[in-house]
Amino acid sequence: MAEIELDPLAGEEGGEESHRLAVFWLDQIEKMGKDKRYMLYLKRGRKIEARYRDERNRSDEDERRKYSALWSNVEILKPAIYGRTPVPVAERRFGDKDPIARGAAQILERALRNEIEVCNFNEAMTQAVNDYLLPGMGTVWVRYEPQFSAGFSLHGENSIDMKDAQGMLEPELYGEDGELLDQTGEKLSETDDEIIRETTPIDYIHWEDFIVFPTNARTWSEVVAVGKRVYMTYTQMAERFGKAIAKKIPLQKDERLKFKYENTSIEHEVKGEVYEIWNKQDRKIYWVAEGYLFLLDRKEDPLNLEHFFPCPRPIVANQTNGTILPVADYIEYQDQATQIDELSQRIAMLTRACKVTGVYDSASTGIRRMLDESVENELIPVQNWAMFAEKGGIQGQVSFFPLKEVIGVLNELTSLKQKQIEEMDRLTGINDLMRGTNDARETLGGVRLKSNYTGTRLTARQNEVARFARDTVRIMADIMCQHFSVQSLVEASGAMFEEGLGVDLSYVQQSMVSDIPPKPDPGAALQPQQPLMLPPPGGLSQPQLQQAPAGGNVVPFPRPATPPVGGLPAPVQAPPVAPGMPAPPPPDPMQIAVQQAAQRIQTAIGLLRNERMRGFRVDIEVDSTIYGDAAQEKGDRNEFIGTVTKYLQTAMTMAQSIPEITPLLGKLLQFGVRGYRVGRDLESSIEDFCDQAVKIAKQRQVAAANQPNPEQIKANAQAMQAQATATAAQTRAQADVAKSHADIQAAQINAQSTREQATAEVQRQQVENQGEAQNQAIDLMIKQMDMRMREMEVQMEAMRMRAQALQPPKPEEFGGGLGDNGKPFAQSTRKGL
Repeated sequence: MAEIELDPLAGEEGGEESHRLAVFWLDQIEKMGKDKRYMLYLKRGRKIEARYRDERNRSDEDERRKYSALWSNVEILKPAIYGRTPVPVAERRFGDKDPIARGAAQILERALRNEIEVCNFNEAMTQAVNDYLLPGMGTVWVRYEPQFSAGFSLHGENSIDMKDAQGMLEPELYGEDGELLDQTGEKLSETDDEIIRETTPIDYIHWEDFIVFPTNARTWSEVVAVGKRVYMTYTQMAERFGKAIAKKIPLQKDERLKFKYENTSIEHEVKGEVYEIWNKQDRKIYWVAEGYLFLLDRKEDPLNLEHFFPCPRPIVANQTNGTILPVADYIEYQDQATQIDELSQRIAMLTRACKVTGVYDSASTGIRRMLDESVENELIPVQNWAMFAEKGGIQGQVSFFPLKEVIGVLNELTSLKQKQIEEMDRLTGINDLMRGTNDARETLGGVRLKSNYTGTRLTARQNEVARFARDTVRIMADIMCQHFSVQSLVEASGAMFEEGLGVDLSYVQQSMVSDIPPKPDPGAALQPQQPLMLPPPGGLSQPQLQQAPAGGNVVPFPRPATPPVGGLPAPVQAPPVAPGMPAPPPPDPMQIAVQQAAQRIQTAIGLLRNERMRGFRVDIEVDSTIYGDAAQEKGDRNEFIGTVTKYLQTAMTMAQSIPEITPLLGKLLQFGVRGYRVGRDLESSIEDFCDQAVKIAKQRQVAAANQPNPEQIKANAQAMQAQATATAAQTRAQADVAKSHADIQAAQINAQSTREQATAEVQRQQVENQGEAQNQAIDLMIKQMDMRMREMEVQMEAMRMRAQALQPPKPEEFGGGLGDNGKPFAQSTRKGL
């Protein structure tokens, strides 16, 4: 078990001062318990709760009938004054253009909305409203509790010692001193080196356990100390105050169980009666126990709340200026309720008497058979009919109970009961409309009058419950602003994804396609530029968690003396460039966007940390705590859209006619939008739109101012026209001269071209003549060569023939071979020779 840090005055070691302080507060508690008005308040409250729960035994239920007026009225009023969990609303106090306050309000509102769903707010509020409607006073208690260790403020009673007269029921799970062991037999120890989660639990305080000092305080402003009573087991006391002190606190039977266990002897149902007292005068907290004459502990103010008390001003019924103690609603109409109970009892008795009964002549056996044995369509014979008829027949021998008189009384009692109920409704302000009954003959005007009357009576109650819820939310907000770490606020609010506060994705997208310098941050210009790091995805590192502001109902950690808070990364800066080296690439646009968002978030959280400035610039409220009308909300949205659209159409027409009126039109639009609760989500976009419209209008005004007047424009136009005319004449003259030169040049070119063509023709004829002569010479040479070739062929043939003639004939030539003429070869040859 982690070491318990107690005040030096805790326990007997505190000496005389500890004893005197403990006795003082125990005496104050005893005086309050003996105060007559407080005792009457407790007595009435217990009886009212018993009446509401109808705690009667069977004999009382049979003997007395009651009209459940208290239960009916409470169940009708309960949803009328608190029907749903309120939604926290944080906004700029004056609704002006303050980007830092708007960012702070967004972070705080989103964090509160997330926290209110998990901190037991609705259950505690419902129980407090029940106490408000029954005994007359209801309250809650707000605690700060990081999950790495238990808070100083006492928890609710959610534990019992598992033991009987013989000891622990499961000794293997507990040590010798009653401390819980883990599965290995080692003592469980707390780990306070890491913050897992930070919460603000809301505890319901029973109306008998809530005490105020002094006892005779007349108003809440006169209360200097508040306290609560908590019954703690030995194990709980040992974990909170140490075993040495826990052993000396006397254990006693829980008084709240005396009615439940009055006929039993459960000796092990004993606990220590501990009181936690917050003293506003010295801003300290004291813990004392009944039967122990020394302080259990003492602490300096751990939360540093604006009004010190960790509880809002209670909701009190029918409070007067003479005492802070309430007067329950039932006390004001208990006489009417008692009278209605009496009438209900009489009506029940007469209703039991409304039955067919009477007397008859015992000698007339037929009469008895008619009542006992008769069935449908059956006749019963009668002996001595003459005597039976002489006695008057059935009418003369039977006398029935007079139901007519009883029914008349019953109707009269029912009418009286209805009148008493109506009188009680007039006292309580509950009409038949709220009870679900109405007269069909009633006019519409009468129904409206009843509804308006009831609404007027309920408005004060609704406002008081809404005030109580708002004060509770403000205490939660105060704790979160001062003691939640940056990581918890950012995670709970989702600030990094909030439009206008988180990462500007449009800037990142534009920077990826063009070189755009970083946009100036309007909030950063109003605050010193401090680097802010966003928490890493895995959470804060170990050293950062040790420096995170804890506060609350635990000892605050020492905060860093220099900024930044939360340990956030340094701004993205380009590294120095060595001479002659190329420049590094520009920073990543996403890193720049994240850094800008971090600076905006840090500036907003800085405002939340400043308690004084936060109250001036941020206002915390809650919306309605009664059931909302979905149709009404839709109507409000449609009305808002229609009104804004119609105004924009008119404003655009006016701005086109008179540009100077654009800033005023933008202010009027913002003024109108801030009056609509449904328009809060669009307020930032509308403000940006108005700013852009004003800038465009100023640019147009500057452009219009730089333009000349109409006369100057006309003179300039005439001068430009004259200049254009002269320029045109000069241009035409130049064109004519250029044309003349062109004609002359063209004639010269034509003449030269003609001469060149004639020369070329002569040269062509000469070339053609030369070619023909050359062709003729060539033809002649070819013919000569042909003749020469023929001559050479003839000469060669002759030479061949001579050569053949000189050769001797061969033998085969005379052998009868045939020549070409068909004759013998020899003969033909000789003939040829």
